[in-house]
Amino acid sequence: MTQIEKLKNDINTWLTEDEIGASELAAKYTDFHLRLSNAFGLGLQVDISKLTGKSIIVFGSKLHNSAPIQQAFISLSETEKIKIPEELKRDLIRLGVEYSISGDFSDIIIVKEIYIQDLTRTSFMESLKMVRNACIFVTSIMSERLAIRQIATPPHSHSELPSPYG
Repeated sequence: MTQIEKLKNDINTWLTEDEIGASELAAKYTDFHLRLSNAFGLGLQVDISKLTGKSIIVFGSKLHNSAPIQQAFISLSETEKIKIPEELKRDLIRLGVEYSISGDFSDIIIVKEIYIQDLTRTSFMESLKMVRNACIFVTSIMSERLAIRQIATPPHSHSELPSPYG
């Protein structure tokens, strides 16, 4: 078994042991690419990839701002259109994740990278949790700051099960 196959098997085992389902996507620019749909029962989609030629694992999620959030953002003053993303960027830096915010505020990408040599089950799950928490934070903050009445996070699909990760 190659090092990459062992790494992928370890990750799949950790996810399975925590009852987190993953599907494998066609590998393009990656040695493997796993997708968690409805991650943690929150409706989030999180991708986990090992980039070809790089010794890192990348955790990423792309949030699509709803039409009401985009419309509320468009209606803001120019000052507020600058202030809200800048505050959000500072908050995401404090959370320890990287980000990309589209110019029209329709998409926000949240990323966390971890070096393979530092990868343990604990560091893996902590990185996954960081991306999850950042997604929840962004959704909640956008709803709050733009005064959108919507559920900030979808209901937990398996709420009767305790989550070991918060």
